Amino acid sequence: MIRFREIENRKKIEKEIVWTTIIEGTNVSKAKKKKEYEYYICDYCQEKIILNKKWENNSGGIIKIRLNDFNWITLALHNRCFINATKEINEYYKLNI
Repeated sequence: MIRFREIENRKKIEKEIVWTTIIEGTNVSKAKKKKEYEYYICDYCQEKIILNKKWENNSGGIIKIRLNDFNWITLALHNRCFINATKEINEYYKLNI
């Protein structure tokens, strides 16, 4: 279920980052962080959309839908959530997509 009030009020969709800590030897003060992966949160199912550099592993992304001449809505969606989300958007905004 899409939370339309939150989506209408946000400025942009934020990327979340998962870090892993690399400890070399026994010295914790010299630990380094390495970026594991980046992800968005799906606006429909609220699960992670993991972003990879390889296109074949991409499971979703960002989509912009035009509501009228001046208003757009930006969503982060899985590929599997796209059809259900567009149906829900049509019902909420009474669009003809």
